[in-house]
Amino acid sequence: MPTVCPAPISRVGARALSLAEAKCFSRIAGAVAFFPDKLEEAPYGPQVVLTDLELSGASATIGDGGPLSHSIAYTDSIVLTHEMNIFSLNFAGLRYFSPESNRYRYKLEGLDSNWYEVGSNKRRATYTTLPAGAYTFACRPRQLAVLGTSPDVTADRDFTGLVGNLVV
Repeated sequence: MPTVCPAPISRVGARALSLAEAKCFSRIAGAVAFFPDKLEEAPYGPQVVLTDLELSGASATIGDGGPLSHSIAYTDSIVLTHEMNIFSLNFAGLRYFSPESNRYRYKLEGLDSNWYEVGSNKRRATYTTLPAGAYTFACRPRQLAVLGTSPDVTADRDFTGLVGNLVV
């Protein structure tokens, strides 16, 4: 069986291209080889989780008369009083490879007719003077994938995301 990398890569930072078109790189802990034409994009987006509920700019308390009985990340529904009608939901995508490239679409079903799109630097949905009613917060991760070799050619991909119920 032929070797993937030309023998031997002896210094850190060395790189080579084998006859089999594998890219080879030396590292402190050894060598790495891969075939660029065999790389595939992940078929799924980041998992979206709620990270904070803010009421009038301050994080909501858990228990002690607050609207949360446990962490917002593990809460399926929230009941807010009429005094709690200015609130923000903070969210994050659990994708560690390139978190700055995460984008999101969110809306409050029952209020918003359109999706709002934000980047990784603004992961907050804020609502003010919300009328009484039942709402569903939906947030989807979105990914811009680069196709081919041209950085100008991209494709949008939406993924299934987070849904939570809210009663005001």
